[in-house]
Amino acid sequence: MKENNHGQALTFLLILLPLLLLIFGIISRSGKTALIHDQVLNHCDKKVLDALAVEAQGLARIGDLNYFSRLVIQARRTVDALLAGTAWTVFSIPALLSAQRALKAAQHIIAGLQKTIKGTTIFGFTLTLNRPTPHAFSGKIHESYSPQPLMNFHLKDEEGYEDEVGAPQEPDSQFEEKAVASGKIKIFTERFLGFWIPNRTIKKSQDMFLECKAQIKLKRLEDKWLVTLISPGAKP
Repeated sequence: MKENNHGQALTFLLILLPLLLLIFGIISRSGKTALIHDQVLNHCDKKVLDALAVEAQGLARIGDLNYFSRLVIQARRTVDALLAGTAWTVFSIPALLSAQRALKAAQHIIAGLQKTIKGTTIFGFTLTLNRPTPHAFSGKIHESYSPQPLMNFHLKDEEGYEDEVGAPQEPDSQFEEKAVASGKIKIFTERFLGFWIPNRTIKKSQDMFLECKAQIKLKRLEDKWLVTLISPGAKP
């Protein structure tokens, strides 16, 4: 009787053990797949957030110039009005013309600074989005980001200063909609998991696809900026 019980227990273990190993393997594989998804999504989120932070810092520097831009343009307009008047003697005109030229030159300097800031910001933005793939993900993901290779700042001349050289800048009507960066990543799942098929009827894990997106929130260039994630949803 005891021998029979031992035999039944051994048979039960021989049947149950492979089943338990299979279940454990599937659970472990699913858990690792979910972990990989989260790790790559965090990588994607960080890239778009970092890139937009570079852009937002550039916008803030352009905003820092707005005060000086308004001051110079208003002064030049005052000089223009004085030159257009008739109460000035011939001795006053050379001084006013000299002031006018100096103020116009200052406007061109401000315009040049605005252009330089945009150029360095675009470079930093693009460099951030093109950072090398982390070694742990090398050869295991394919990532693409937009906008590439350049971006539009979605700015316009501030109201009342339209078409002035070096005009103060403000976000245009599409700024919040367009001031975004997004990424798409294909995860080659099997390259992360390695070859493991306990039963040939079980298919290999399919590749995963995910997206990430972030946005700059800013009403005026002189305001504090905020970069926040937008959830585009992920497709496993």
